[in-house]
Amino acid sequence: MIKETKTRLWIGLGIFLTAFIVYLKTMAPTASFWDCGEFITVSQILGIPHPPGYPLYAIVGRVTIMLLPFFKEIAFRVNLLSPLFSALTIAIVYLLTVKLIVVWKGQPKDRLDEVIIHLAGASAALFLAFCPTWWDNSIETEVYGIAMFMMSMTVWLALRWRDQIGRVGNRKMLLLIVYLFTLGIAGHMSTLLAAGPIFLFILLVDWRALVDWKFLGWAAGLIFVGITINYYLLLRANLDPALNMCNPRNWDSLMYVLQRKQYEPFNFFTRREDFMYQFGHMFLRYFSWQFAPIIRPGPSELHSAPALWLSSLPMVLGVFGAVYHLLEKEEKKFGITAAVLLVVGVLVALFTNSPMATMLIALGVVAGFFHVYKRQDKSFAIVGPAFIITSLGLVVYLNMANPQPRERDYIFAPAYLFFAVWIGMGGWRLMQYVKEMLRERSAKWARLAPIILGTIFILIALFNIKQYHFEKNRSDNWIPNDYGYNILQSSQPGGIVFTNGDNDTYPVWFMQETNGIRQDVRIVNLSLANTDWYLKQAIRHGVPLDLSEYQIDQLAGRGYITEDRQIFKLSDIAIRFIIASNAGKKLSFQQILAPADSFAQLVFDKNYTEKYPVYFAVTVSDDNLAGLQKHLSFEGLLYRVTPGVSNKQVNLELTQKNITQVYRYRGITDPHIFKDDNTQRLLGNYAVAYWQLGMAMRKQAEAERAAKREDRYREWMMKSIEQFQQAYNILPNEPASYNWLGVAYAELGDYAKASEWLHKLVDKDPANPYAKMQIGGVFQQGRMYDSAEYYYQQTLLQDPNLAEAYGRLYQLYMEQKRYDQAASILQDWLRKNPNDPGAGRMLSDLRQRMR
Repeated sequence: MIKETKTRLWIGLGIFLTAFIVYLKTMAPTASFWDCGEFITVSQILGIPHPPGYPLYAIVGRVTIMLLPFFKEIAFRVNLLSPLFSALTIAIVYLLTVKLIVVWKGQPKDRLDEVIIHLAGASAALFLAFCPTWWDNSIETEVYGIAMFMMSMTVWLALRWRDQIGRVGNRKMLLLIVYLFTLGIAGHMSTLLAAGPIFLFILLVDWRALVDWKFLGWAAGLIFVGITINYYLLLRANLDPALNMCNPRNWDSLMYVLQRKQYEPFNFFTRREDFMYQFGHMFLRYFSWQFAPIIRPGPSELHSAPALWLSSLPMVLGVFGAVYHLLEKEEKKFGITAAVLLVVGVLVALFTNSPMATMLIALGVVAGFFHVYKRQDKSFAIVGPAFIITSLGLVVYLNMANPQPRERDYIFAPAYLFFAVWIGMGGWRLMQYVKEMLRERSAKWARLAPIILGTIFILIALFNIKQYHFEKNRSDNWIPNDYGYNILQSSQPGGIVFTNGDNDTYPVWFMQETNGIRQDVRIVNLSLANTDWYLKQAIRHGVPLDLSEYQIDQLAGRGYITEDRQIFKLSDIAIRFIIASNAGKKLSFQQILAPADSFAQLVFDKNYTEKYPVYFAVTVSDDNLAGLQKHLSFEGLLYRVTPGVSNKQVNLELTQKNITQVYRYRGITDPHIFKDDNTQRLLGNYAVAYWQLGMAMRKQAEAERAAKREDRYREWMMKSIEQFQQAYNILPNEPASYNWLGVAYAELGDYAKASEWLHKLVDKDPANPYAKMQIGGVFQQGRMYDSAEYYYQQTLLQDPNLAEAYGRLYQLYMEQKRYDQAASILQDWLRKNPNDPGAGRMLSDLRQRMR
């Protein structure tokens, strides 16, 4: 037994190192998008992240920063926590799978059985290690690594406790479980998801272990000790760190954070969306991504290899393992009943709104309880309920609305963990079946075939490393880092920047507080500016907002209607107060709610002077600009508030300087760096900046041509083309770049290149009739009339009601003095639009001319 324990430890170490090395080699070198920048920042400054505050992560992150000074990049140090704890969890999954198989089927009878169990455990761990979402969570700063480690540890400790029932000190393991659960809440709430199944397991195995006053006293003490870590939030909030979410500086505000009251309260009974969306789209879809990736979206190379079908093997093994684990033992009738009721209940919920679904699922849970109660091994009491709670249970509890701001596949990481155990069990049973089937035919193959099969399972699991390496390799991805840097460097000294959400705010805070970049710039996040605590904090941090704390309290939590019937949130009111205060204007609340033009006249008068430059990030939608659209000047990644009416006009000098001299662009055009949909959207802001600059240069070129300076015209047009080319390099799949390049070359008279780019536009966007019409326009400019006519006709074949195409064709015929065809095209238009007076007059005038 001692030898077998050593074997498990050595194999577990090998699995840990395999996962850790892969994670380390693909780990992000800096902050990634979403919450990563926030968690790195709070680790550096001992701040407070979004509710429920995650004090354990902040402390562990800070200790890690202090212990690893030899890594220059602070973000790299904190990032290391994820591969470390995720790899440890993978090793524990191996140990759990082996342990559960032994609990389920008893000790191995011979060396071959031992090998089969190890192969099953290793395949379970490795299938989990390199499934897409788990790998994602393991290479960036996120709370799930520590949470999954603590959850898996509690399950493993529960199984160890079962093995040592009757030994002195055995209950210490239960006390450690209690402490880990209590402490784990401070890392992430998902740690608690295993508490119910473990409690059920303990009750079924030896309920007397829980009814001891001494034990209960120690447990209560450890719960108290574990909870005390949350006092970190109270202590740090009173020191007002730069990142101090919800400012839990007293008991009431601490409870507000711990209970996540900032977010919309959960309501189980009023469903935000139908079950088909919540369970089908938001769970089954994500679940299939992990273990049946043949139907998973991603880079094209993920769909090219025939071996991809083999990577869906874990889904088959897991389902087989779950069914066999449920039904193989004695008292099958309860297990079968539970399975049928649960499946039927889920199907009813998916396809109807009948309350019968809830009753069927509840009965299935009751039948499942009787099943595990009757079984001798009790192993299903942990895995089965844990999987149901972390999948179906989370779907019901979270009650997710449609749409979500991002993909939520990471939420169900605990379900992937428990399903991986079933993958191991399914693999074990399949290897045992092969051994039993071949035993009487060939003793040699009865020994070799199961080992070969188990090795194949492991190789398929390892194949996922190759399969997903391009998508998961972030080792050279500095895009989020540079995005935060570029926003900050867009601002003049002392600027105030209004940002929109996570991805234009967390990278900025990270750059300021962790890397010390441009700490003179004040950030006002408009999502948070709807809360009273954030506006009070902004005032303390130097944002000019002429409101008292009492006034903020009175304004918070309500909507307001302006004089021109616009609905204003607190953030809209805050924007106007900040702009007015920054200009030294003390306006009444009624004046703040004035129509946009009236407010502008009050603030941007002839005596207007600003204390600080004020900006909006380009990611802020028009709905959140508080009616200031006319007073914004484009400067790259920011719009600057201007006293004059600028209508988002490009500041040519500053925009050119920012995007050509100031900004960093590491990796944005590197084809070896994978950019997910979110990154592509944010890179679109760079492309828009280049388009805007290119169009401004084109406008400048037109001014030069009007002044008869042809050389200067061509110089500005070539500069314009350079900007459009840069936009194309950033987003090569965006049709707008093809269009602008084609138009620019046509204006320069290079019709061959213009035609080339516009033909690419047609190939890229064949459903767009304007692309063909643009090509026709290029040929018309070059006096290649037959080709122009052909493309205009093709445009009308694609969209017979496109007025502009009729107009272009009419102009073409008039230019060639083909009056009969011009009249014919007008008649075609009037047959479809008989009430168009303009076209009627044109036809009448043309007929007069033809006489």
